[in-house]
Amino acid sequence: DLNRVSLDPNHQVAGLRVILQKELRNSDISQLGRIVLPKKESEAYLPILTSKDGRSLRMHDLLNAQLWTFKYRYWPNNKSRMYVLENTGDYVRTHNLRVGDFIMIYKDDDKNRFVLNLSSWLLSILVILARSR
Repeated sequence: DLNRVSLDPNHQVAGLRVILQKELRNSDISQLGRIVLPKKESEAYLPILTSKDGRSLRMHDLLNAQLWTFKYRYWPNNKSRMYVLENTGDYVRTHNLRVGDFIMIYKDDDKNRFVLNLSSWLLSILVILARSR
């Protein structure tokens, strides 16, 4: 229900703590089906990865209550790491995400889960339409 999803300019949602925000680029919405994540926030707030093979990471979709399962892993990159969510193609297509849209990952500390949300041109239009009824 779009009326219950209220975002302020800082993308805050009641009861959830923003841990990561990412503006999508061409590579994030390509056929590769992966989203490159910010290193600092990934290392600070997402599960620790002991192997580059990574692990499954389940995220609850704030907009449609769907549960998404992504592969969270890293690639070695010049004595550092590049963190990615893989298998994101269906999520990107479901929400018609484009370059310049944002994804936000929240931590629901009460339920010990990750929650995924987005901010896009399409969502903005839908919210305006829903509120005008």
